[in-house]
Amino acid sequence: PAAHRVGGGGELRDPDGAWRTAYGLEPDGAVLVRPDGHVGWRSRSGADEPVRVLGDALDRILSRR
Repeated sequence: PAAHRVGGGGELRDPDGAWRTAYGLEPDGAVLVRPDGHVGWRSRSGADEPVRVLGDALDRILSRR
């Protein structure tokens, strides 16, 4: 698994600044893309408990709940 930051000094560039808009994200939002390229989960903005929220999303995606 890999994590990447897009634009804003991240390792992936967004020269047109369109990436966040295309995914419907605020500056502190996140998206989880499955290996087949489909979006498995998205959080429009940051969460108070990001580790728990991401863990819950992974549990649902992986049918662990």
